[in-house]
Amino acid sequence: MQDQAYVDYYKTNNINNKEDIFAVNIDYSQGLISNYFAMPVQIGYTGGLYRPSPYLLSLLETNDKRNSFYINNLTPGYPDDTRAVSKYMIRYLSLYTFSPFRYLRLAEMYLNRAEAYAKLNNAASALNDVNIIRRRAGLVALSGLEGKALLTEILKQRKLELAFEGHASYDEFRNGLPMTRNYKSGSSAELNISPTDKKVIMQIPEEEITANPNLVQN
Repeated sequence: MQDQAYVDYYKTNNINNKEDIFAVNIDYSQGLISNYFAMPVQIGYTGGLYRPSPYLLSLLETNDKRNSFYINNLTPGYPDDTRAVSKYMIRYLSLYTFSPFRYLRLAEMYLNRAEAYAKLNNAASALNDVNIIRRRAGLVALSGLEGKALLTEILKQRKLELAFEGHASYDEFRNGLPMTRNYKSGSSAELNISPTDKKVIMQIPEEEITANPNLVQN
């Protein structure tokens, strides 16, 4: 997927695109839960917006095509320059799109492999994969990166490419890094969660404990 097709990726439901590996299509008739993911139609109407952090926006270069994934926010009471995420906009009124819920796409597979290559000390192959992501986003290819600098670049591209797709905490904790939110959003305070924090350990499903009484809940 190149150029304008990439810019418009979250505005369409093109079932023939070469990016989606596993996605669930939606339409207006499938229930009102989709409203929670809707973009604003007019001032005063939101429907569940996600606002990118100042840190995330600071990672975006001016010519990065992923800037198009964020829209100017119309919610009263917020600064005019506040931006909102336009990914996964659901068709509710005529201004909405048929963008599906995407669970796995080609970009993630390249980034998964890049991280694996980097941890196997195969810097050349890792850099080749991450540069595929960079070039499609309109950025210049990098060269000469290896070790920690290479892994840092891979994780940066994961933040930018997969933002708001449910990967952030897994990426941080998997690599022994804290999950940091250095800003306040509404009633949500700043936070810094260590990868060794007990909050990171997920609970064992109740049905597993029922099937095996020897299990102790995390």
